[in-house]
Amino acid sequence: MFIGYSLKKEGVKKPIVESIHRLETQVSTGRLVEKSRLIDRENDRYAEHIVDDTTRETIHRSEEPLSEHRGHGSANKKDG
Repeated sequence: MFIGYSLKKEGVKKPIVESIHRLETQVSTGRLVEKSRLIDRENDRYAEHIVDDTTRETIHRSEEPLSEHRGHGSANKKDG
């Protein structure tokens, strides 16, 4: 299952709003999780909610200004 959308604005390179909702395997545990993410550049908002697909337990939830969302995922600095 994958549901996603992006909203573009003429003259702006990146979408002003992006959203995803999908099932994926959590790398650290191998469990199936349901991930929802909203990136709203126009309103400086980042929200993410991750739920275990079997137990429905919330694994992670964050809401913060997008301008403060740094050092996550591929943005992490790698040792090397």
